[in-house]
Order: sequence, then structure tokens, then C-alpha cells
Amino acid sequence: MDLTRLFEPVTVAVVGASSNPEKTGYLILRNLVEKKYPGRIYPVNPRGGEILGVKVFRSVKEIPEPIDLAVLAIPSTEVPSTMEELVTNGTKFAVIIAAGFKEVGDEGARLEEEVVRIARRGNVRLIGPNTIGFVNGHRDLIASGVPFLSWRSSGIAIVCQSGIFAGGLAAWLMANNLMGVGKVIALGNKCDLDESDMLEYLEKDPDTRVIGLHIEGIVDGRRFIEVARRVVKKKPIVVVKAARTELGGRSAMTHTGSLAIDDRVVDAAFKQAGVIRAETIMEMLDYLKAFEYQPIPRGNRVTIITLSGALAVLASDMCDKYDLKLSELSPKTLSWIREEIMPPGIIVTNPIDIWAALGAGPAKAHAVAFEGALSDDGGDVVLLILLPLRPTNHDVDQSFGEVLKRYKDNGKTILAVLLGGEFLKSWFDKLEAMGIPCYIGPDGGERAVKSINAMLKFKATKTKMETFSSQRPLTESQRRP
Repeated sequence: MDLTRLFEPVTVAVVGASSNPEKTGYLILRNLVEKKYPGRIYPVNPRGGEILGVKVFRSVKEIPEPIDLAVLAIPSTEVPSTMEELVTNGTKFAVIIAAGFKEVGDEGARLEEEVVRIARRGNVRLIGPNTIGFVNGHRDLIASGVPFLSWRSSGIAIVCQSGIFAGGLAAWLMANNLMGVGKVIALGNKCDLDESDMLEYLEKDPDTRVIGLHIEGIVDGRRFIEVARRVVKKKPIVVVKAARTELGGRSAMTHTGSLAIDDRVVDAAFKQAGVIRAETIMEMLDYLKAFEYQPIPRGNRVTIITLSGALAVLASDMCDKYDLKLSELSPKTLSWIREEIMPPGIIVTNPIDIWAALGAGPAKAHAVAFEGALSDDGGDVVLLILLPLRPTNHDVDQSFGEVLKRYKDNGKTILAVLLGGEFLKSWFDKLEAMGIPCYIGPDGGERAVKSINAMLKFKATKTKMETFSSQRPLTESQRRP
């Protein structure tokens, strides 16, 4: 089914709109009104009146036109009767915010089944229940009760079961300007639309470059594999799978009503699907940012520019762990770097340690080493290990920015590690504005190297899948998770 009207609705109804600023129905309406969503907005509340300057309708029956998207901020017991009205209205999509369905037991499961039966009678497609909603940042659509102060979009889309992704995590990312996100879709109990439906939509979505998935259970493993295999030929998919253990499985059952699946089966399914598996949420975010900001590495040769010998050694260890090689720079490049910025007697190798070169000036030291790494044919990836401290502080637009302008089309992959104090935020913002993903903290080198490895793994998987699919179709046993 075409999901365009879900993510780009012309008409939006907020059922359960409230004038109480503490109520979810108020927050959802406020997000639509304050973000100036361009579609027509219809608040619904039996009391009628006006909220936030928008006329309130007493029921869905009073709305004068069919609704593309209805967001239901009402108790679970009121959902069936409201769904009947939405069917009569000709509504296309509905998001059910309320909990109290299959995640609470048999009675809730029966209520959920009733809602689905009513919706299917009118071909209303559903997200939820037990969800926080979704955000389409590219269209200023915040169909969620989380009061985001601002939103920065990117080519990253995240599909999840838990509201934390479209809530606390997204708020943290936006408040600290850590990473833009184009879409966050919280599926909740997945009574209707599921992860495979979202992948099919995002496959063709021009705003999406890379997809992140958080799942506690897979609705249809066979379909997931088929859809994911097709999508990864165009866009990377990074998955973090929760409920990997017996204890986690019991928690998932009470969280979203998801049944536990043997993690070995899940891992095999992911390998068949060609997705990249992340162990943690932070790891998933690291990978997504690398895919969004930078081109896939041409190869596994890494050039390290560092202000810390210790962090460079640790990064080198991580490179070896993931079968990445330290690039062999040409004698000409090494000689040029030494003559330009190094004091007498200093030997230049890879990693290129520029701490001793600060006497030439921080801006020049950084710029010369960076230019040497980008211009040399011996490497595929440049890993910057930077210390935004007072002795090293300078205008990074002058050093890295000017060099990037000259080598913007050379195809190398660039990542940065930042560890420092008062200048860290400034360096982070400027480097990321240049499209260089930054990994903050003492574990930044490990995270950056793992991100490089994820990108190379995707490249190898994609090449293998394209070659295999061009030779012969999948057999039934290969499709089975």
C-alpha cells in the first residue's frame, strides 16, 4: 500500500485534543500548530470550542472531509467506537497512542483484535497501539506528543517499536545538535503496519539514505528477509534487536506484546537479509551517522592523523581487530609533511602524530597533515583523532574546511574522534557541518573504527547479494528464516 498520505497527509485529525497543556492531546495539537504543519488540522473533542486558535469538532462525524491521518489520544476503551467513525469518514491512516492492548494480556489482546477488525472493514491502516507516534521532519509533521523545541532533519530514518526513539532519544539528539533525523516511526504493538511495510516505503523515499531499525519481534520473518534484501541493494539497514535473552523476552512481552524469538534464528535471518546488526542503540546511531555523512570506503586502508599517541595506538589495535590496514603513504607525501610542519629529527609515519608540529601553528599543522592524507593515493579512509584544547585550538574552518574544498571529490571516507573541553562543542559543530561524523569521548576511536567496519561489511554484503541475485533466484529454503 502507498503510505504517502500517512507521512504527508493533507488532512490531520487529533482525536482527543485537549486544552490542558499536560495532556497528550494538547501536545500533539501544539506540535502541529506551532510547527505550522501546512495541512488542514481537525481537533476533535466532545466539548467543542477552540484550542490554540483552531476550531474543535465534537466528533469525527462533524469533520467535513475524509481524513488522511487521525492521531488518537484517547483511552483504549474508546478506540473501537472512534474507529467506527473513522471508517465512516473514509479515513486512510490512524495512529493509536493508547496502551492497554495485547501487551497487558488476553483482554487487551481481544480489544486490539476488535479494533483491527473494524479498521480492516474500512481499509484504515494502523500504527500502534501503544506508541508515541512518529515524526517526518522533512515535512514538519510531528505526529507525537513529545514537545520538541527544534528538529533537524537528515537522510536518516529510524523505525522502532519503542517510543523512546521518537521521544527521549530524539529529544536528546535534537537538544544537543548531535545528529539530524529525517523520520522516526514508533510502531508499538504492530497490530497492522509493521517493519516490513516501513522498509518498503523507505526504499522509495527520496529523503531517506540510510535506515535504522529497533525491533523486539518480527511479525513475518520471511517477508522481512525478502523486503530487506531488496532494500539493501539501494540503502543500508542497521538493526538493533532487543529481547535477545529469556529475561529480555519476558520484558518485551509486557512492553509491546512481542513474542521472544531464538536469537540464533534472528541472527541467521539478518544475515540472509543483508542488514548490519548493531549491539546497542549508541552503536546503531554511530553507524547511521557514518553512512549518512560519508561515502562507503573504497577499501580498508586507514590513515590516522592524531594529537595523541596513546589513542592512535588503541585505534591501530582496533583496525587490526577488524581487518583494517594502516595505509602506506608515499615517501613524497611523508617528506612533504615533515618539511612543512615538523621540527628537525621527527620521523613521519602512519599514524601521523602532529603534536610535535604545533610549533608550526595549530592551523597549519592540522591542515598540512590532512592535505597529505587526502592527496596520497595510498589510503581509503582518514581517521582524525583531535584534541580541542587551548594549545591546539584554531579555526577549523580554515584548516579542515579549506583543504576539503580542494579535495571534495577525491572519494575518501573521513571520520573524526574528539576528546577535549571548552572548544569541543565548537569543533564538533563545525566538523559535522562539513560532513565529517564526530565520535566524542575516550572510546571514540573504537566507535569510529567499528563504524568503518560496518560500512565495509555493507559494501561486501551488497556486492555479494547483487552478484548472487543476478545468477539465480532464492530457493524456498534460503527464504526461510
